[in-house]
Amino acid sequence: MASETEKPTLFLRKASGLAREWSMFDVFAFQSWLQPFMLAAYYFTLGYLWTPIGNLVIAVIILAVFATFEVGTYAMMVPIMPKVGGDYIWQSRILHPFIGFVLIFVGWAIVLQMWVPIIDVIYIEQSFAPLAAIAGNLNLAFWLTSNDGIFVTSVISTVAFIIICALGMKFFATTLKVLFWIALAGLVMVLVIFAVTSQATFIAGYNAFFKNTFGYAGANAFNDTIKTAQNLTLIPSNTPNSAPWDVRTSLPLVPLVTFYGVYAIWGAPMYGEVKGAESIKKTFWSMQAANWPMQILNVAYLLLLWNVVGFRFFNASGALYWSGLPQGATLQPLLPFPGWWVYFMLGSNSFSFILTAFILIGNGLMLAVISGGENFLLISRMVFAMSFDRMLPAVLAQLHTRRRIPGWTYLYITIVTVILSWLYAYNIFNWRVITLDGTVVLAVGFAATALAAALLPFRKKELFKNSPASKYMVGKVPLLTICGVIWFVFSLWFMWYWIIDPLYGVNVPTSAAFLGVCYVATAVFFVVYRWYRKRQGIDVDMIFREIPGE
Repeated sequence: MASETEKPTLFLRKASGLAREWSMFDVFAFQSWLQPFMLAAYYFTLGYLWTPIGNLVIAVIILAVFATFEVGTYAMMVPIMPKVGGDYIWQSRILHPFIGFVLIFVGWAIVLQMWVPIIDVIYIEQSFAPLAAIAGNLNLAFWLTSNDGIFVTSVISTVAFIIICALGMKFFATTLKVLFWIALAGLVMVLVIFAVTSQATFIAGYNAFFKNTFGYAGANAFNDTIKTAQNLTLIPSNTPNSAPWDVRTSLPLVPLVTFYGVYAIWGAPMYGEVKGAESIKKTFWSMQAANWPMQILNVAYLLLLWNVVGFRFFNASGALYWSGLPQGATLQPLLPFPGWWVYFMLGSNSFSFILTAFILIGNGLMLAVISGGENFLLISRMVFAMSFDRMLPAVLAQLHTRRRIPGWTYLYITIVTVILSWLYAYNIFNWRVITLDGTVVLAVGFAATALAAALLPFRKKELFKNSPASKYMVGKVPLLTICGVIWFVFSLWFMWYWIIDPLYGVNVPTSAAFLGVCYVATAVFFVVYRWYRKRQGIDVDMIFREIPGE
Protein backbone atom coordinates (compact mmCIF):
# COMPACT_ATOMS: atom_id res chain seq x y z
CA MET A 1 0.00 0.00 0.00
CA ALA A 2 1.37 3.38 -0.99
CA SER A 3 2.22 5.76 1.78
CA GLU A 4 1.99 9.52 1.64
CA THR A 5 5.80 9.84 1.66
CA GLU A 6 6.20 7.86 -1.58
CA LYS A 7 6.12 9.44 -5.05
CA PRO A 8 2.60 10.78 -5.47
CA THR A 9 0.20 9.00 -7.78
CA LEU A 10 -3.15 10.30 -8.97
CA PHE A 11 -5.39 8.37 -6.58
CA LEU A 12 -4.33 6.93 -3.25
CA ARG A 13 -3.67 3.59 -4.98
CA LYS A 14 -4.56 1.86 -8.24
CA ALA A 15 -7.52 -0.11 -6.88
CA SER A 16 -9.88 0.41 -3.98
CA GLY A 17 -9.27 -3.07 -2.55
CA LEU A 18 -12.99 -3.57 -1.89
CA ALA A 19 -14.64 -6.62 -3.44
CA ARG A 20 -18.17 -7.10 -4.78
CA GLU A 21 -19.59 -9.34 -2.09
CA TRP A 22 -23.25 -8.32 -2.05
CA SER A 23 -26.04 -9.55 -4.28
CA MET A 24 -28.91 -7.43 -5.57
CA PHE A 25 -31.15 -9.01 -2.94
CA ASP A 26 -28.72 -7.98 -0.20
CA VAL A 27 -28.80 -4.33 -1.25
CA PHE A 28 -32.59 -4.49 -1.72
CA ALA A 29 -33.03 -5.71 1.86
CA PHE A 30 -30.66 -2.98 3.04
CA GLN A 31 -32.77 -0.35 1.28
CA SER A 32 -36.19 -1.66 2.29
CA TRP A 33 -35.73 -1.60 6.05
CA LEU A 34 -37.39 1.80 6.46
CA GLN A 35 -40.56 0.92 4.61
CA PRO A 36 -42.82 -1.57 6.47
CA PHE A 37 -44.26 -0.96 9.94
CA MET A 38 -41.01 0.33 11.38
CA LEU A 39 -40.18 3.97 10.77
CA ALA A 40 -43.34 4.36 8.71
CA ALA A 41 -45.60 3.33 11.60
CA TYR A 42 -43.68 5.65 13.90
CA TYR A 43 -44.21 8.71 11.71
CA PHE A 44 -47.83 7.80 10.99
CA THR A 45 -48.67 8.49 14.66
CA LEU A 46 -47.66 12.13 14.10
CA GLY A 47 -50.01 12.78 11.19
CA TYR A 48 -52.67 14.43 13.35
CA LEU A 49 -50.34 17.41 13.90
CA TRP A 50 -50.55 18.58 10.31
CA THR A 51 -54.11 17.75 9.38
CA PRO A 52 -56.60 15.79 11.48
CA ILE A 53 -58.64 15.06 8.36
CA GLY A 54 -55.76 14.17 6.05
CA ASN A 55 -55.38 10.68 4.63
CA LEU A 56 -51.97 9.07 5.03
CA VAL A 57 -52.78 6.51 2.33
CA ILE A 58 -53.06 9.29 -0.25
CA ALA A 59 -49.78 10.79 0.97
CA VAL A 60 -48.01 7.41 0.75
CA ILE A 61 -49.24 6.85 -2.81
CA ILE A 62 -48.13 10.33 -3.93
CA LEU A 63 -44.72 9.75 -2.40
CA ALA A 64 -44.38 6.31 -4.01
CA VAL A 65 -45.12 7.78 -7.44
CA PHE A 66 -42.51 10.53 -7.15
CA ALA A 67 -39.99 8.21 -5.47
CA THR A 68 -40.13 6.12 -8.65
CA PHE A 69 -38.35 8.99 -10.42
CA GLU A 70 -35.77 9.06 -7.64
CA VAL A 71 -35.29 5.33 -8.15
CA GLY A 72 -34.98 5.84 -11.91
CA THR A 73 -32.34 8.51 -11.36
CA TYR A 74 -30.19 6.38 -9.11
CA ALA A 75 -30.77 3.18 -11.07
CA MET A 76 -29.21 4.81 -14.13
CA MET A 77 -26.44 6.60 -12.24
CA VAL A 78 -25.14 3.43 -10.60
CA PRO A 79 -24.29 1.61 -13.88
CA ILE A 80 -22.72 4.78 -15.29
CA MET A 81 -20.37 5.01 -12.30
CA PRO A 82 -20.78 1.92 -10.08
CA LYS A 83 -18.23 3.14 -7.58
CA VAL A 84 -17.95 3.03 -3.82
CA GLY A 85 -19.09 6.42 -2.58
CA GLY A 86 -22.11 6.83 -4.87
CA ASP A 87 -23.48 10.35 -4.38
CA TYR A 88 -20.07 11.77 -3.50
CA ILE A 89 -18.42 10.47 -6.68
CA TRP A 90 -21.27 11.65 -8.89
CA GLN A 91 -21.61 15.14 -7.42
CA SER A 92 -17.87 15.81 -7.24
CA ARG A 93 -17.36 14.74 -10.88
CA ILE A 94 -20.45 16.35 -12.42
CA LEU A 95 -21.36 19.39 -10.32
CA HIS A 96 -18.14 20.48 -8.61
CA PRO A 97 -15.62 18.90 -6.20
CA PHE A 98 -16.41 21.55 -3.57
CA ILE A 99 -20.16 20.83 -3.75
CA GLY A 100 -19.72 17.06 -3.64
CA PHE A 101 -17.31 17.12 -0.73
CA VAL A 102 -19.14 19.65 1.44
CA LEU A 103 -22.68 18.29 0.94
CA ILE A 104 -21.73 14.66 1.39
CA PHE A 105 -19.25 15.08 4.25
CA VAL A 106 -21.77 17.05 6.31
CA GLY A 107 -24.64 14.72 5.40
CA TRP A 108 -22.94 11.36 5.74
CA ALA A 109 -19.76 11.78 7.80
CA ILE A 110 -21.34 14.03 10.46
CA VAL A 111 -25.13 14.16 10.49
CA LEU A 112 -25.87 10.52 9.64
CA GLN A 113 -24.35 9.44 12.95
CA MET A 114 -27.03 11.44 14.73
CA TRP A 115 -29.50 8.80 13.55
CA VAL A 116 -28.24 6.07 15.88
CA PRO A 117 -29.95 7.37 19.05
CA ILE A 118 -33.04 8.32 17.02
CA ILE A 119 -33.39 4.81 15.63
CA ASP A 120 -32.64 3.38 19.09
CA VAL A 121 -35.57 5.36 20.49
CA ILE A 122 -37.85 4.11 17.73
CA TYR A 123 -37.14 0.41 18.10
CA ILE A 124 -37.16 0.70 21.89
CA GLU A 125 -40.55 2.45 21.86
CA GLN A 126 -41.97 0.12 19.22
CA SER A 127 -40.56 -3.19 20.34
CA PHE A 128 -38.61 -3.65 23.55
CA ALA A 129 -40.46 -1.32 25.93
CA PRO A 130 -43.85 -2.86 24.97
CA LEU A 131 -42.33 -6.35 25.26
CA ALA A 132 -41.19 -5.55 28.81
CA ALA A 133 -44.67 -4.23 29.59
CA ILE A 134 -46.56 -7.28 28.38
CA ALA A 135 -44.04 -9.42 30.29
CA GLY A 136 -45.13 -7.54 33.43
CA ASN A 137 -42.03 -5.40 33.98
CA LEU A 138 -43.28 -1.84 33.74
CA ASN A 139 -40.20 -0.44 35.47
CA LEU A 140 -37.99 -1.80 32.71
CA ALA A 141 -40.40 -0.61 30.04
CA PHE A 142 -40.28 2.97 31.28
CA TRP A 143 -36.55 2.91 32.06
CA LEU A 144 -35.79 1.95 28.46
CA THR A 145 -37.43 5.16 27.27
CA SER A 146 -35.69 7.32 29.92
CA ASN A 147 -32.56 9.40 29.29
CA ASP A 148 -30.33 6.76 30.87
CA GLY A 149 -32.07 4.00 28.95
CA ILE A 150 -31.59 5.80 25.65
CA PHE A 151 -27.88 6.38 26.24
CA VAL A 152 -27.13 2.88 27.52
CA THR A 153 -28.97 1.19 24.65
CA SER A 154 -27.27 3.49 22.14
CA VAL A 155 -23.83 2.52 23.45
CA ILE A 156 -24.72 -1.19 23.51
CA SER A 157 -26.09 -0.92 20.00
CA THR A 158 -22.98 0.86 18.74
CA VAL A 159 -20.69 -1.83 20.18
CA ALA A 160 -22.87 -4.56 18.65
CA PHE A 161 -22.92 -2.75 15.30
CA ILE A 162 -19.16 -2.43 15.04
CA ILE A 163 -18.73 -6.14 15.83
CA ILE A 164 -21.22 -7.18 13.16
CA CYS A 165 -19.78 -4.82 10.55
CA ALA A 166 -16.21 -5.77 11.47
CA LEU A 167 -17.03 -9.36 10.58
CA GLY A 168 -17.31 -8.26 6.99
CA MET A 169 -19.82 -7.57 4.24
CA LYS A 170 -20.75 -11.23 3.73
CA PHE A 171 -21.52 -11.75 7.40
CA PHE A 172 -23.57 -8.57 7.52
CA ALA A 173 -25.52 -9.63 4.43
CA THR A 174 -26.26 -13.06 5.94
CA THR A 175 -27.47 -11.48 9.18
CA LEU A 176 -29.52 -9.01 7.16
CA LYS A 177 -31.27 -11.71 5.13
CA VAL A 178 -32.26 -13.70 8.20
CA LEU A 179 -33.66 -10.64 9.97
CA PHE A 180 -35.38 -9.40 6.82
CA TRP A 181 -37.47 -12.56 6.49
CA ILE A 182 -38.23 -12.64 10.22
CA ALA A 183 -39.35 -8.98 10.21
CA LEU A 184 -41.40 -9.47 7.04
CA ALA A 185 -43.06 -12.55 8.54
CA GLY A 186 -43.93 -10.47 11.60
CA LEU A 187 -45.45 -7.76 9.42
CA VAL A 188 -47.58 -10.29 7.54
CA MET A 189 -48.78 -11.73 10.86
CA VAL A 190 -49.83 -8.30 12.07
CA LEU A 191 -51.73 -7.63 8.84
CA VAL A 192 -53.50 -11.01 8.97
CA ILE A 193 -54.47 -10.57 12.63
CA PHE A 194 -55.91 -7.12 11.96
CA ALA A 195 -57.73 -8.45 8.91
CA VAL A 196 -59.60 -11.09 10.96
CA THR A 197 -60.19 -9.05 14.13
CA SER A 198 -63.39 -7.10 14.74
CA GLN A 199 -63.48 -3.68 16.36
CA ALA A 200 -65.47 -5.06 19.28
CA THR A 201 -62.76 -7.65 19.97
CA PHE A 202 -60.06 -5.01 19.77
CA ILE A 203 -61.87 -2.64 22.16
CA ALA A 204 -62.54 -5.38 24.71
CA GLY A 205 -58.91 -6.54 24.64
CA TYR A 206 -57.61 -2.98 24.76
CA ASN A 207 -59.69 -2.05 27.80
CA ALA A 208 -58.78 -5.25 29.65
CA PHE A 209 -55.06 -4.81 28.94
CA PHE A 210 -54.98 -1.21 30.16
CA LYS A 211 -56.83 -2.16 33.32
CA ASN A 212 -54.79 -5.27 34.15
CA THR A 213 -51.34 -4.10 33.01
CA PHE A 214 -51.30 -0.33 33.48
CA GLY A 215 -53.89 -0.21 36.26
CA TYR A 216 -56.14 2.21 34.41
CA ALA A 217 -59.06 3.02 36.70
CA GLY A 218 -61.60 3.96 34.03
CA ALA A 219 -64.08 1.50 32.59
CA ASN A 220 -63.29 2.17 28.92
CA ALA A 221 -59.74 3.23 28.05
CA PHE A 222 -60.58 3.11 24.34
CA ASN A 223 -63.40 5.68 24.52
CA ASP A 224 -61.57 7.75 27.13
CA THR A 225 -58.61 8.08 24.76
CA ILE A 226 -60.85 9.69 22.15
CA LYS A 227 -62.75 11.90 24.61
CA THR A 228 -59.60 13.11 26.37
CA ALA A 229 -57.86 13.99 23.10
CA GLN A 230 -60.95 15.94 22.04
CA ASN A 231 -61.33 17.69 25.40
CA LEU A 232 -57.69 18.78 25.26
CA THR A 233 -58.32 20.01 21.68
CA LEU A 234 -55.55 17.75 20.42
CA ILE A 235 -57.95 16.54 17.74
CA PRO A 236 -61.19 18.23 16.59
CA SER A 237 -64.44 17.00 18.16
CA ASN A 238 -65.79 16.33 14.66
CA THR A 239 -62.94 14.02 13.63
CA PRO A 240 -64.62 11.26 11.59
CA ASN A 241 -64.34 7.58 12.46
CA SER A 242 -63.55 6.77 8.83
CA ALA A 243 -60.60 8.35 7.03
CA PRO A 244 -61.64 11.10 4.57
CA TRP A 245 -60.46 10.75 0.98
CA ASP A 246 -59.53 14.29 0.02
CA VAL A 247 -56.31 14.83 -1.89
CA ARG A 248 -56.12 18.55 -1.08
CA THR A 249 -56.31 18.09 2.70
CA SER A 250 -53.85 15.19 2.48
CA LEU A 251 -51.05 17.09 0.71
CA PRO A 252 -49.55 18.43 4.00
CA LEU A 253 -48.87 14.82 4.97
CA VAL A 254 -46.61 14.17 1.97
CA PRO A 255 -43.62 16.07 3.46
CA LEU A 256 -44.18 14.05 6.65
CA VAL A 257 -43.99 10.63 4.98
CA THR A 258 -40.88 11.70 3.06
CA PHE A 259 -39.10 11.54 6.43
CA TYR A 260 -39.11 7.76 6.02
CA GLY A 261 -39.95 7.24 2.34
CA VAL A 262 -37.07 8.71 0.32
CA TYR A 263 -34.63 5.91 1.12
CA ALA A 264 -35.37 3.28 -1.51
CA ILE A 265 -32.00 4.35 -2.98
CA TRP A 266 -30.25 4.14 0.40
CA GLY A 267 -27.67 1.62 -0.76
CA ALA A 268 -26.20 3.89 -3.47
CA PRO A 269 -22.78 4.23 -1.77
CA MET A 270 -22.59 0.43 -1.56
CA TYR A 271 -23.24 -0.50 -5.21
CA GLY A 272 -19.52 -0.55 -5.91
CA GLU A 273 -19.56 -3.74 -3.83
CA VAL A 274 -22.73 -5.23 -5.40
CA LYS A 275 -22.63 -7.88 -8.11
CA GLY A 276 -24.46 -6.91 -11.28
CA ALA A 277 -24.37 -3.17 -10.59
CA GLU A 278 -23.60 -2.50 -14.27
CA SER A 279 -27.16 -3.44 -15.25
CA ILE A 280 -29.83 -0.72 -15.18
CA LYS A 281 -32.63 -3.27 -14.98
CA LYS A 282 -31.08 -4.98 -11.97
CA THR A 283 -30.32 -1.76 -10.12
CA PHE A 284 -33.77 -0.38 -10.90
CA TRP A 285 -35.64 -3.37 -9.53
CA SER A 286 -33.36 -3.67 -6.50
CA MET A 287 -34.42 -0.11 -5.62
CA GLN A 288 -37.98 -0.13 -6.89
CA ALA A 289 -38.68 -3.28 -4.86
CA ALA A 290 -37.87 -1.15 -1.83
CA ASN A 291 -40.38 1.46 -2.99
CA TRP A 292 -43.69 0.23 -4.43
CA PRO A 293 -44.04 -3.21 -2.75
CA MET A 294 -43.08 -1.79 0.63
CA GLN A 295 -45.40 1.19 0.18
CA ILE A 296 -48.21 -1.17 -0.77
CA LEU A 297 -47.63 -2.93 2.55
CA ASN A 298 -47.88 0.45 4.27
CA VAL A 299 -51.19 1.15 2.55
CA ALA A 300 -52.51 -2.28 3.59
CA TYR A 301 -51.30 -1.64 7.12
CA LEU A 302 -53.12 1.69 7.38
CA LEU A 303 -56.38 0.46 5.83
CA LEU A 304 -56.56 -2.63 8.06
CA LEU A 305 -55.60 -0.60 11.13
CA TRP A 306 -58.27 2.04 10.49
CA ASN A 307 -60.86 -0.64 9.84
CA VAL A 308 -60.29 -2.14 13.30
CA VAL A 309 -59.46 0.81 15.56
CA GLY A 310 -61.10 3.60 13.57
CA PHE A 311 -59.55 6.78 12.17
CA ARG A 312 -60.66 8.83 15.19
CA PHE A 313 -58.96 6.57 17.76
CA PHE A 314 -55.86 6.32 15.55
CA ASN A 315 -55.40 10.11 15.66
CA ALA A 316 -56.41 10.40 19.32
CA SER A 317 -53.94 7.77 20.54
CA GLY A 318 -51.06 9.37 18.66
CA ALA A 319 -52.04 12.83 19.89
CA LEU A 320 -52.15 11.79 23.54
CA TYR A 321 -48.84 9.93 23.35
CA TRP A 322 -47.01 12.91 21.83
CA SER A 323 -48.79 15.57 23.89
CA GLY A 324 -46.46 15.31 26.88
CA LEU A 325 -49.46 15.97 29.13
CA PRO A 326 -50.28 13.92 32.26
CA GLN A 327 -53.52 12.69 30.72
CA GLY A 328 -51.55 11.46 27.72
CA ALA A 329 -49.14 9.51 29.88
CA THR A 330 -52.07 7.92 31.71
CA LEU A 331 -53.93 6.80 28.61
CA GLN A 332 -50.98 6.30 26.26
CA PRO A 333 -47.88 5.43 28.30
CA LEU A 334 -46.38 3.54 25.35
CA LEU A 335 -46.21 4.30 21.64
CA PRO A 336 -49.53 3.27 20.03
CA PHE A 337 -47.93 0.62 17.82
CA PRO A 338 -50.05 -2.27 16.45
CA GLY A 339 -47.15 -4.71 16.81
CA TRP A 340 -47.73 -5.05 20.55
CA TRP A 341 -51.50 -4.71 20.29
CA VAL A 342 -51.44 -8.23 18.86
CA TYR A 343 -50.93 -9.50 22.41
CA PHE A 344 -54.31 -8.47 23.79
CA MET A 345 -56.07 -8.93 20.44
CA LEU A 346 -55.29 -12.65 20.70
CA GLY A 347 -56.34 -12.95 24.33
CA SER A 348 -53.32 -12.04 26.49
CA ASN A 349 -52.24 -15.68 26.89
CA SER A 350 -49.00 -17.63 26.52
CA PHE A 351 -49.49 -18.21 22.81
CA SER A 352 -50.17 -14.54 22.11
CA PHE A 353 -47.11 -13.57 24.19
CA ILE A 354 -44.81 -15.85 22.16
CA LEU A 355 -46.25 -14.63 18.86
CA THR A 356 -46.05 -10.97 19.92
CA ALA A 357 -42.49 -11.46 21.17
CA PHE A 358 -41.54 -12.93 17.78
CA ILE A 359 -43.04 -9.93 16.00
CA LEU A 360 -41.51 -7.32 18.31
CA ILE A 361 -38.05 -8.87 18.57
CA GLY A 362 -37.85 -9.43 14.81
CA ASN A 363 -38.94 -5.87 14.18
CA GLY A 364 -36.58 -4.42 16.76
CA LEU A 365 -33.51 -6.39 15.70
CA MET A 366 -34.07 -5.66 12.02
CA LEU A 367 -34.26 -1.95 12.71
CA ALA A 368 -31.33 -2.03 15.13
CA VAL A 369 -28.95 -4.00 12.92
CA ILE A 370 -29.71 -2.04 9.77
CA SER A 371 -29.30 1.17 11.76
CA GLY A 372 -25.80 -0.04 12.60
CA GLY A 373 -25.20 -0.96 8.98
CA GLU A 374 -26.20 2.42 7.67
CA ASN A 375 -24.01 4.03 10.33
CA PHE A 376 -20.84 2.03 9.78
CA LEU A 377 -21.17 0.83 6.19
CA LEU A 378 -22.54 3.94 4.50
CA ILE A 379 -20.41 6.45 6.37
CA SER A 380 -17.26 4.39 5.94
CA ARG A 381 -17.82 4.12 2.17
CA MET A 382 -18.25 7.86 1.79
CA VAL A 383 -15.19 8.58 3.93
CA PHE A 384 -13.27 5.84 2.08
CA ALA A 385 -14.06 7.44 -1.29
CA MET A 386 -12.95 10.87 -0.07
CA SER A 387 -9.72 9.45 1.30
CA PHE A 388 -9.16 7.55 -1.96
CA ASP A 389 -9.45 10.93 -3.70
CA ARG A 390 -6.77 12.19 -1.29
CA MET A 391 -9.18 14.70 0.26
CA LEU A 392 -8.98 13.00 3.68
CA PRO A 393 -5.99 11.37 5.41
CA ALA A 394 -4.89 8.12 3.76
CA VAL A 395 -5.33 6.18 6.99
CA LEU A 396 -9.12 6.39 6.56
CA ALA A 397 -8.90 4.30 3.37
CA GLN A 398 -6.72 1.59 4.87
CA LEU A 399 -8.28 -1.87 4.93
CA HIS A 400 -7.66 -4.30 7.77
CA THR A 401 -8.00 -8.04 8.42
CA ARG A 402 -8.82 -10.61 5.77
CA ARG A 403 -12.37 -9.26 5.73
CA ARG A 404 -11.00 -5.96 4.38
CA ILE A 405 -12.71 -3.50 6.71
CA PRO A 406 -11.73 0.20 7.08
CA GLY A 407 -10.76 -0.13 10.73
CA TRP A 408 -9.67 3.44 11.46
CA THR A 409 -12.84 4.81 9.89
CA TYR A 410 -14.90 2.45 12.06
CA LEU A 411 -13.08 3.80 15.11
CA TYR A 412 -13.85 7.38 14.08
CA ILE A 413 -17.54 6.50 13.60
CA THR A 414 -17.70 4.78 16.99
CA ILE A 415 -16.26 7.75 18.89
CA VAL A 416 -18.48 10.32 17.17
CA THR A 417 -21.59 8.14 17.54
CA VAL A 418 -21.13 7.72 21.29
CA ILE A 419 -20.65 11.47 21.74
CA LEU A 420 -23.76 12.30 19.68
CA SER A 421 -25.78 9.64 21.51
CA TRP A 422 -24.85 11.27 24.83
CA LEU A 423 -25.93 14.68 23.52
CA TYR A 424 -29.24 13.23 22.31
CA ALA A 425 -30.03 11.09 25.37
CA TYR A 426 -29.67 13.99 27.80
CA ASN A 427 -30.83 16.63 25.30
CA ILE A 428 -27.73 18.75 25.77
CA PHE A 429 -27.88 22.00 23.73
CA ASN A 430 -31.43 21.01 22.73
CA TRP A 431 -29.83 18.24 20.68
CA ARG A 432 -33.05 16.28 20.10
CA VAL A 433 -34.36 19.11 17.98
CA ILE A 434 -31.06 19.48 16.15
CA THR A 435 -31.11 15.80 15.18
CA LEU A 436 -34.21 16.46 13.08
CA ASP A 437 -31.82 18.12 10.63
CA GLY A 438 -30.62 14.64 9.73
CA THR A 439 -33.27 13.98 7.13
CA VAL A 440 -33.02 17.52 5.73
CA VAL A 441 -29.29 17.29 5.10
CA LEU A 442 -29.60 13.87 3.48
CA ALA A 443 -32.52 15.04 1.32
CA VAL A 444 -30.36 17.95 0.14
CA GLY A 445 -27.75 15.38 -0.86
CA PHE A 446 -30.31 13.33 -2.78
CA ALA A 447 -31.55 16.47 -4.54
CA ALA A 448 -27.99 17.41 -5.52
CA THR A 449 -27.52 13.95 -7.02
CA ALA A 450 -30.76 14.42 -8.99
CA LEU A 451 -29.39 17.69 -10.37
CA ALA A 452 -26.07 16.03 -11.21
CA ALA A 453 -27.92 13.22 -13.00
CA ALA A 454 -30.00 15.68 -15.00
CA LEU A 455 -26.83 17.47 -16.13
CA LEU A 456 -24.62 14.42 -16.73
CA PRO A 457 -25.67 13.80 -20.38
CA PHE A 458 -24.60 17.37 -21.19
CA ARG A 459 -21.57 17.82 -18.94
CA LYS A 460 -20.11 14.31 -19.45
CA LYS A 461 -21.24 13.57 -22.99
CA GLU A 462 -18.79 10.77 -23.76
CA LEU A 463 -19.37 9.07 -20.44
CA PHE A 464 -23.13 9.15 -20.99
CA LYS A 465 -22.86 8.07 -24.62
CA ASN A 466 -20.88 4.97 -23.65
CA SER A 467 -23.17 4.06 -20.76
CA PRO A 468 -26.27 1.82 -20.78
CA ALA A 469 -28.33 4.85 -19.71
CA SER A 470 -27.91 6.35 -23.20
CA LYS A 471 -30.35 3.74 -24.54
CA TYR A 472 -33.20 5.24 -22.54
CA MET A 473 -34.46 8.34 -24.31
CA VAL A 474 -37.80 10.15 -24.54
CA GLY A 475 -37.53 11.66 -27.97
CA LYS A 476 -34.22 13.50 -27.87
CA VAL A 477 -34.26 13.99 -24.11
CA PRO A 478 -32.43 11.44 -21.88
CA LEU A 479 -34.72 9.64 -19.46
CA LEU A 480 -32.01 10.23 -16.85
CA THR A 481 -32.49 13.99 -17.22
CA ILE A 482 -36.27 13.71 -16.97
CA CYS A 483 -36.11 11.57 -13.82
CA GLY A 484 -33.50 13.84 -12.26
CA VAL A 485 -35.47 17.02 -12.91
CA ILE A 486 -38.73 15.60 -11.56
CA TRP A 487 -37.13 14.36 -8.35
CA PHE A 488 -35.15 17.59 -7.92
CA VAL A 489 -38.30 19.73 -8.22
CA PHE A 490 -40.27 17.44 -5.92
CA SER A 491 -37.43 17.63 -3.38
CA LEU A 492 -37.52 21.41 -3.45
CA TRP A 493 -41.28 21.27 -2.83
CA PHE A 494 -41.23 19.04 0.25
CA MET A 495 -38.09 20.65 1.67
CA TRP A 496 -39.81 24.04 1.38
CA TYR A 497 -42.54 22.66 3.65
CA TRP A 498 -39.87 21.53 6.12
CA ILE A 499 -38.36 25.00 6.14
CA ILE A 500 -41.53 27.07 6.55
CA ASP A 501 -43.49 24.76 8.89
CA PRO A 502 -42.21 24.85 12.51
CA LEU A 503 -43.91 21.51 13.25
CA TYR A 504 -41.05 19.71 11.53
CA GLY A 505 -38.66 21.22 14.05
CA VAL A 506 -35.91 21.96 11.54
CA ASN A 507 -36.28 25.73 11.15
CA VAL A 508 -35.21 26.73 14.65
CA PRO A 509 -32.15 28.93 15.39
CA THR A 510 -30.14 26.13 17.04
CA SER A 511 -30.58 23.92 13.99
CA ALA A 512 -29.57 26.71 11.63
CA ALA A 513 -26.52 27.50 13.75
CA PHE A 514 -25.46 23.86 13.90
CA LEU A 515 -25.79 23.32 10.16
CA GLY A 516 -24.09 26.64 9.47
CA VAL A 517 -21.08 25.65 11.55
CA CYS A 518 -20.92 22.21 9.88
CA TYR A 519 -21.08 23.56 6.34
CA VAL A 520 -18.67 26.47 6.93
CA ALA A 521 -16.14 24.29 8.77
CA THR A 522 -16.29 21.63 6.06
CA ALA A 523 -15.92 24.24 3.32
CA VAL A 524 -12.87 25.71 5.05
CA PHE A 525 -11.41 22.24 5.48
CA PHE A 526 -11.85 21.51 1.76
CA VAL A 527 -10.07 24.70 0.72
CA VAL A 528 -7.21 24.26 3.20
CA TYR A 529 -6.73 20.54 2.53
CA ARG A 530 -6.77 21.10 -1.24
CA TRP A 531 -4.01 23.71 -0.77
CA TYR A 532 -2.11 21.31 1.48
CA ARG A 533 -2.27 18.54 -1.13
CA LYS A 534 -0.98 20.89 -3.82
CA ARG A 535 1.94 21.75 -1.55
CA GLN A 536 2.68 18.01 -1.51
CA GLY A 537 2.67 17.92 -5.29
CA ILE A 538 -0.74 16.23 -5.56
CA ASP A 539 -3.09 17.87 -8.05
CA VAL A 540 -6.52 17.12 -6.57
CA ASP A 541 -8.20 19.05 -9.39
CA MET A 542 -6.87 16.44 -11.80
CA ILE A 543 -8.10 13.67 -9.52
CA PHE A 544 -11.63 15.06 -9.63
CA ARG A 545 -11.54 15.00 -13.42
CA GLU A 546 -11.06 11.24 -13.32
CA ILE A 547 -13.23 8.36 -12.11
CA PRO A 548 -11.60 6.12 -9.47
CA GLY A 549 -10.84 2.49 -10.25
CA GLU A 550 -12.41 -0.57 -8.71
